[in-house]
Amino acid sequence: MESARSLLALRMGSLYLRARWFWGVGFLLVPVALLLNGESGSSWLVAVAGLVTLTHAYAMRARGGEGVMSAVIVDIVATHGAVLLLSVEGDTVTAPVLTGVGFTLLIMMFTHGRPQMTALALNAGFTVATVGIVSGWQVQRMFGPLLGGGGLAALIVFVIVAYNDRVADLEMARAVTLGIASHELRNRLTGVIGVTQLLAEGKVDPESGLELLELAHREAVEAGSVVEDLLTASRTERGIVATNPEPVDLAGMVRETVAAFESHRGTVKVEGADDPVRVLADPLRAPQVLRNLLTNAVRYGGPDIRVEVERDGTGVSVLVSDDGPGVHESDLPELFTPYHRSRLGQITPGSTGLGLWISRNLMRSMGGDLVYRRDDGRTVFEAVFAAAPEAAES
Repeated sequence: MESARSLLALRMGSLYLRARWFWGVGFLLVPVALLLNGESGSSWLVAVAGLVTLTHAYAMRARGGEGVMSAVIVDIVATHGAVLLLSVEGDTVTAPVLTGVGFTLLIMMFTHGRPQMTALALNAGFTVATVGIVSGWQVQRMFGPLLGGGGLAALIVFVIVAYNDRVADLEMARAVTLGIASHELRNRLTGVIGVTQLLAEGKVDPESGLELLELAHREAVEAGSVVEDLLTASRTERGIVATNPEPVDLAGMVRETVAAFESHRGTVKVEGADDPVRVLADPLRAPQVLRNLLTNAVRYGGPDIRVEVERDGTGVSVLVSDDGPGVHESDLPELFTPYHRSRLGQITPGSTGLGLWISRNLMRSMGGDLVYRRDDGRTVFEAVFAAAPEAAES
């Protein structure tokens, strides 16, 4: 968990350092907007704060620095100083309080550990001092703004902490998934390397050599499936996963995919796939979805696994079912989320927790969907495809 939080802090800290360029430019635009409205006063102080922020950001980039704390302190001093001098001219404490809340939010989001508390203490001190000077250090005038600003800051901090905990959990789950995937790949490749070494040394007879080649092929196919899932998960997280739906024969695709699966994973009953059925699907991604569903049925379901092609008025469905116990009720809300593992603590060897999430995303990108249900004591995953238009069938 600690390593996941460290990774989160590095990512968010890097985001904060990049965002300071926009923050500084925004400061420079404030006096421009005031001048266009016919106001001037000491608004140039805000521009100075923007220049300080941009200069510091440029200096850090020039020397390759990643000093989040240094950036936080400079931003706090520049902003509070500008707002303080501006507010002294008037009789308001709104700007200093909102500034304090805003920077509290930034600090809590982009720092962690001991520096977090240091930055938070610095920011609180500057906020109190700013409000105090503007209010003439009159407790009655200070109390309301500080109480309101502090309450809002506490609410924001609560939300950010909850969000950070959730992201940290996801990072930990991701690390576990990568560990499982690496273990799977190593085991598969170890078998392939061992077989090829025996064949290269000529230590096996032809009949045994054929069996070993079949074994190596099965291991390579399994390794390829793990790699394909990891690549698809990476593309999906970056929002660049793409499918190219086109008219395909779903029944033929089901027969071919099941036949390849049966060659190394066991018997699967196929129903309703005798005649051609035209649907809109990606010829590469649709078999990946079916393989994932079959793999899940083998890992978690019962021995009676069936694949059924079912037609209705608006589309075509592929139902992958088994006679296993099904998904526990507590796991249903997160069934199609990435890196999800059963709350019952059951970890199946080889499971990365990505298959269902990947499959649903692929189905939806093809214009279909993937749903789960229990039907007559059977676990059913239904992949819904859009029927191909009539013109495409001719």
